[in-house]
Amino acid sequence: MKRILLMTGLMFAMVNIAHARIFSSPKKPIALKKGETEFTVELTANPSTGYGWYLAPPPKDGYIHLQSHQFRREKNALPGSAGIESWTFSVDSEVYKAPMIMHFQFVIMRSWQPDQMSTFPVTVLTH
Repeated sequence: MKRILLMTGLMFAMVNIAHARIFSSPKKPIALKKGETEFTVELTANPSTGYGWYLAPPPKDGYIHLQSHQFRREKNALPGSAGIESWTFSVDSEVYKAPMIMHFQFVIMRSWQPDQMSTFPVTVLTH
């Protein structure tokens, strides 16, 4: 019985680490726990309006790396409706050697109107 419980606990821990946690609020920092290797930022988007999210500037510290970027809508969504942009990042194990604070941001704008933009700041904490 103990062996089964231990195996179940190990499988649960492996599943939790394998999935990136999802963040969608610029008001809350992304607090990574030791061993977490990925996180995802989700932003509401509607490309049909001409607006797009940009990573500006990309993380410069070398510890955070963009792994994937995708846009998705609900299955039954009408053409032109809003959806979600998902940005998944990986982090180097070096970030856990000491507590760190890292910053980057997203900008939403139309490519032909770069002077009219809004920002979505991201703060990543490790401890």
